[in-house]
Amino acid sequence: MVSIMHKARILDTEYEAMLRILLLMKAIGTPVSIDYLAAIDTLSVNAATLNVGRYDMNGTHRFASTELPTRTRLISRGIRQLVLKDLVTITVPKHVSCYTLTRLGRNAANEFHTAYAKRLYESIQDVLHTISGRSEAEIISYILSTSTKGEE
Repeated sequence: MVSIMHKARILDTEYEAMLRILLLMKAIGTPVSIDYLAAIDTLSVNAATLNVGRYDMNGTHRFASTELPTRTRLISRGIRQLVLKDLVTITVPKHVSCYTLTRLGRNAANEFHTAYAKRLYESIQDVLHTISGRSEAEIISYILSTSTKGEE
């Protein structure tokens, strides 16, 4: 019973975000900001709902206007932990903090072999292909334009 309760508490947590961040950064392959990571994470998890991919990783639902800001805070906390664990490193080009995987982070990302991890990675790749050439501001604007106001 305890293990079932423990597993239920993993969803929508900093720990789950850390795992997704590693896969996101592996797929992106270049230094990224927290806002960009949160946007790509949002699109990847809700790809079918947001018309940018084949899968909704957590089932279909209305896309709440609070989801992107909530996910940005979660990604920020996850990044902080990954930096402390030496899985991600920070750089500051052009006055914006950007993050990249360390060798240890790439090795960790390469160890994810579950069906969920494989599907999430496919979803991330679908999203990256669909949004190719779009700026961070355009991506965030698209996400915000598709959200349902007042939905939680």
